[in-house]
Amino acid sequence: MWITVIGLAALGTFGTNAWMPDSPGRLPYAVAPGTLAHLLGDCLARKGAPLLWPHKERYEVVLVKRSGNSVETEVLVPIMSVATFVLLWFTALSPTIVN
Repeated sequence: MWITVIGLAALGTFGTNAWMPDSPGRLPYAVAPGTLAHLLGDCLARKGAPLLWPHKERYEVVLVKRSGNSVETEVLVPIMSVATFVLLWFTALSPTIVN
């Protein structure tokens, strides 16, 4: 698992450096919404998220009873993977299409 995470992080870092050399200035604008989306997604699960850390209370709105279910792995993962590659194509590999 860790090898996959480190490999994808390295691939993303070198890809960003090669195809979007001016992106370090834009990086906070990408990381902030991603972090917020992740926290809100954690709030949808049964364990919740400690939004006011270091206060230990976890906040939750249980819409997802269990992560890793068949809907998530068979439907959402492929959709999100395709969406990621489409957005990568339009923003990094062929940016002239979108003005």
